[in-house]
Amino acid sequence: MHDDSDAIRSEYADACRLEVRMAIYSRAADAALDAVAEVSPARVLDVSAGTGEFALRVAATGAW
Repeated sequence: MHDDSDAIRSEYADACRLEVRMAIYSRAADAALDAVAEVSPARVLDVSAGTGEFALRVAATGAW
């Protein structure tokens, strides 16, 4: 396993990098939500380590 502490420290050094990561996550979550809506499942299991926003968005579609 490669330990790149400097890269990690740099990534989390300021809020600007967080905004970039959140924007990327938002686009991925939109695509995933579109995929869920396309198949209209009765249940969806969200196993991410996020904030819970995606689970709330899925629940709003009627799937749970």
